[in-house]
Amino acid sequence: AQTAALVAALRARLEGAGVLPEFVALLDQERWFLPSLGLDAEDLSNLQSATGRAETPGIGVAMALGDDGAFERARRAETGWREGILKGLRRIERDGVHEMAGVRWFDSPESTLAGTQAGMAMNYLLSPERPVLAFSEAGRAPVKVSGRGTLRLVAQGLDLSTALRLGAEAVGGEGGGHRVASGATIPSGSRDRFLAVVDRTVAEQLHLGGPP
Repeated sequence: AQTAALVAALRARLEGAGVLPEFVALLDQERWFLPSLGLDAEDLSNLQSATGRAETPGIGVAMALGDDGAFERARRAETGWREGILKGLRRIERDGVHEMAGVRWFDSPESTLAGTQAGMAMNYLLSPERPVLAFSEAGRAPVKVSGRGTLRLVAQGLDLSTALRLGAEAVGGEGGGHRVASGATIPSGSRDRFLAVVDRTVAEQLHLGGPP
């Protein structure tokens, strides 16, 4: 009863904040518990992902081999990963995002977290009418870009794979992925030109005029 009440309260809070129904529905889903490990399959997947993002894949291998100590190290990596995501989301809440006709964008210093931050921002923080891009730039190194939309935008014509590929090709970079989630790597100093192409392409796909 307490769990049901908590889920109902969270659902009401998310709906009141304008979160899309498909993400509110994630509060109530089937989960597979693994008794031998004392956690469910999604938690195990998150631990494995965290070790990979922390560039410590050996911990993930050790977990698969049954090393109990590896689970504790993986949980520390996951805690750091979650804290990094929250830090980025708080930064977006504080500073906002840059608005264009077809897309929004923000800077994400944490390149391994940029895609997750963009997805979380798209799903829970930002209005859903346009996709968002996250830029990770360090000195003169190539710039990494992560783009995220929603399935509803895809149904309306969004194709981030095409948009990011065209933008990257225009500046001598590479891009592609899926219609709802895509990425690119572009030369340092080419952001403005890249954004111009991506923004125009997405605005045409979604029949958008200009920034609000």
